[in-house]
Amino acid sequence: MAATLKYRAALSVKQATSAFYEGDKNPVYNAFSEEYRLFIQYMQRKVSTSFRKKDDEPFSRGSNTLFTLWNNYQARLPETFFQKKVIEMGDFLVTIKEYNLAVWQCYGRYLDQFGDQHIENITDISNVVEIFFPDGLETQQASLTFRALYGKSICNYQLVLLTDLKLQNSESVAKCLKILAFLRLITQVVLPKEPLCWLVYNGTIHIYSVSRHLMTLGHSAKVLEYLLWACMCTENSVPLMSVRYLQWRTTLYTAVCQCYYDCKTPQHAEVL
Repeated sequence: MAATLKYRAALSVKQATSAFYEGDKNPVYNAFSEEYRLFIQYMQRKVSTSFRKKDDEPFSRGSNTLFTLWNNYQARLPETFFQKKVIEMGDFLVTIKEYNLAVWQCYGRYLDQFGDQHIENITDISNVVEIFFPDGLETQQASLTFRALYGKSICNYQLVLLTDLKLQNSESVAKCLKILAFLRLITQVVLPKEPLCWLVYNGTIHIYSVSRHLMTLGHSAKVLEYLLWACMCTENSVPLMSVRYLQWRTTLYTAVCQCYYDCKTPQHAEVL
């Protein structure tokens, strides 16, 4: 009974922050965690084949609920904890293909702290470091920032496909190439930092995924440089040169070879 009263109090007293309470059973954390969990459960039901929307349920329920959740708790929870939960929610939304919601309510919300940036228009590595990593690369904040940048890039790519799956519009192709260029910039930032090899690895996966789709649509010549860069990244990262990642490196090499064959230069493929 006492726990229930504390939970309701945390919901009703908006000015109370988590720091106001002592002990392990912090009602602000508990209230936030419960609403967070309920939202995830709702979204999982929403994307299931058996879901049937109620007649009086607005189409924007998911977006409105998440927007309210963030606004109710951002000022009441420790900044690092809150930001981590925002990124984790974005990662979850990507798994259920809610890309628009992940961009605007999660990755975009997190990246707003760095100003109104259109990441695909950033073309210089020094600008990436200056804007997003003023305190260096090996901090907890930097790790979240990398996840947000990767997440937003992939979501933007998926949103392009939602409107033009076969990339028949030249503008769609141009957007995808800008996304690839930005992914290359991110990996370029982290490549010299061996402890961040997992970010390099994730970056090569994203580059391959976008490039492979463009290859199937006849754009091999346009993505060749990005696949070559991905190969170079794995060859210049000591941890990624281990046997553990041999299959992945082979996949990248094969993709580059296929690009060369598509571009009618088989001699380069044979050399590689």
